[in-house]
Amino acid sequence: MGLPFNAVTAAVLFCIPRLACLWLAPQEDPSGTYYWELSEGLLRWGVLGSGGVPSTGYEPLYPAFLAAARWLAGDSLRWVMVLQVALGSLGAACFYRFCQRQADEPTARIAVLLFCFHPYLVRQSASAIEITLVATLLIAAACWFSRIDGVRGAAIAGAAFGVTLLARAAVLPVLVMCLAYLAWKRRYAQALAVALGAALVVLPMALRNHAMDGSLLPSRGGLNLYVGNNAYAGQVIPGYNTDLLQEHADALARQEAPRLLEGPEPALDAFYRDKAVEWMAGHPLRTLQLKLLNVAYFFSPRIVPYHAVDAGSRLAIAPDGAVRVEGIPDRSALVEWGHAVFCGLLLVGALAGAVLRRRQAGRDAVLYFMLLGFAAVCALFFPATRLRAPVEFVLVFFAACAAARCLRRA
Repeated sequence: MGLPFNAVTAAVLFCIPRLACLWLAPQEDPSGTYYWELSEGLLRWGVLGSGGVPSTGYEPLYPAFLAAARWLAGDSLRWVMVLQVALGSLGAACFYRFCQRQADEPTARIAVLLFCFHPYLVRQSASAIEITLVATLLIAAACWFSRIDGVRGAAIAGAAFGVTLLARAAVLPVLVMCLAYLAWKRRYAQALAVALGAALVVLPMALRNHAMDGSLLPSRGGLNLYVGNNAYAGQVIPGYNTDLLQEHADALARQEAPRLLEGPEPALDAFYRDKAVEWMAGHPLRTLQLKLLNVAYFFSPRIVPYHAVDAGSRLAIAPDGAVRVEGIPDRSALVEWGHAVFCGLLLVGALAGAVLRRRQAGRDAVLYFMLLGFAAVCALFFPATRLRAPVEFVLVFFAACAAARCLRRA
């Protein structure tokens, strides 16, 4: 008699490699990273910001989770990550149920195994980064949206999207596509319910941001747009992290708009947004080339950026505009090749699965919207494997569909 495979099994399988990674691999000190500093602000001063200064620059949910986990775990990094893994295991259980309902039992089992032992997702689950939380929330949103059968279910799906927006504002294009799809299907009441459900959840963040500085969403979109769209971005992407361009952005603001450095965050963010738009408008062909390349990098089986960076990494810009990056740490060849082989096969399998399920495209619409939405955001701003990771489960689902079909034929 075989061992039972159910949602609990999926949750356990999710935990096994991540807890092993957590206990066996050295832990990086998250002190100084923005999420950890934001959680520190919540714990010490009760404000979402760094050093006790409130900020509207970031989504509140993951810092709030870290703060709660640090309080429960006595500020032990290892146990904070254990709580994060436990949260992610709920996503694995939900993913199993989703695949089971969307396809069949063999597909669900294969999908869970691929999801639980995905090398990149395993490593990131044991890091102080929002990937695990956002992936879990996206899976929940996909589950609710795919089973909408009335206004009440639509409102719950909308609320699920709203919670996800509190963790990653980049989900907004996905929500817009879902609303457009419901309207196209003439399911207007359900579209309205989804929109209202999401708006009610996001409303407290929007009201807080608006009361502080007039913004509604996190006020860092302009900066992110600029670091991905400037004269040097093409030399940095995909090899290096665009965070290295932060010093260049700071120097630009000091030179051209020093008064904004001490002003409200949205004003400085608008300055960077205008600079990015100005550069894109002045270089349309180069911009189009960058956007197309960004889509290719989004789906690349390699880890993007290609090179790791740390606190000692620095970007230098020569007088002729050439970019040089110094202080690049080595990345393990095993990590590089393991990721490339696994994700290369996953991408091929996902493409085959999408072709096999082309007649179920309507049922799978929310999955396509999630993948396209994140790809569009990365195309507009900049690509990174960590930005694709929350929707990796979409590729896993389609690859599992192809694998299950092959096994049945065999």
